[in-house]
Amino acid sequence: MPPPPPLLALLLAPLLAAAEAPDPARAWAVWHWGGAASLEPAQVQALRTAGCDRVWRWVALIEAGPRRSRRGGALAGADELPWEACVRVDAACTPLLERDGGASLWPLITAEPGAAGLQIDWDVPVRLLPQYAGWLSGLRHRLPPGTPLACTALLSWLDAPGFAAVAAAV
Repeated sequence: MPPPPPLLALLLAPLLAAAEAPDPARAWAVWHWGGAASLEPAQVQALRTAGCDRVWRWVALIEAGPRRSRRGGALAGADELPWEACVRVDAACTPLLERDGGASLWPLITAEPGAAGLQIDWDVPVRLLPQYAGWLSGLRHRLPPGTPLACTALLSWLDAPGFAAVAAAV
């Protein structure tokens, strides 16, 4: 096929460029659950090109006891791609929400050096969402000022009365 006429190419250039550029309103993130402690430059470039704006890195598991076990840390090679620390709280810790409001877990959850934020992954039962919201609010006050805080959410929470409070807490 012959090349397009120069005028047509000039008219199509902005459309083609827009089709290749990621839409900032559709930014997304990717989970990095462990394994390699770094991303290769080609991986970072591919994620950036696709519109990925951050990586969530699983850094710790909070287990019954309560105790913390380390799973990862800073994500090397992702200098151009912000990463957020994800702390998984095991379901066996859920009774602590009823016993002490989860306060015994706060010392185990800290901001990670180099992380752009902190995400909590805890499958809290719907009936305990109000307590979870209070726990998240307490955690927010213990983090360095300006540290973004997020949490994963279960689909069963979305129409629960306590979900709005959880969303407001993060």
